[in-house]
Amino acid sequence: MIRGIPAYEYMNYRDEIAPFLRNFAQRSLGRWTFEGLEMDILKRDRQIWCIKDFQALGMTSVGIETVNIDACAGLRRHEWKEAFDDAIRAWAGQLGKKRIIALVRPGWSRWGKTRGYRETHREMVLEI
Repeated sequence: MIRGIPAYEYMNYRDEIAPFLRNFAQRSLGRWTFEGLEMDILKRDRQIWCIKDFQALGMTSVGIETVNIDACAGLRRHEWKEAFDDAIRAWAGQLGKKRIIALVRPGWSRWGKTRGYRETHREMVLEI
């Protein structure tokens, strides 16, 4: 149901992944570009997680003590959100990381609290 796509396999799944990356870039408010995300994946600076045969996609990165959930999008999240969280927790444990940090929208924040996450920051944006 949840599987990581290694960087060396990215091009085999590019047609399925690209719409998600374009969505992530569009929603990033100028922090990311599609091309930059692709380059990060190919350089192994970001990881891609296929959820339910591309019903959804997660994107992570790895920090010194953390696994970061940088973006996640898809359909019918009630069908896969626990499995995605379980997979990331297991992977972070295998890597010996101390915590998972997720950049989420409000609905994810409410759900995350039910799984033991705590809110530490809020992102604020000012259009100028």
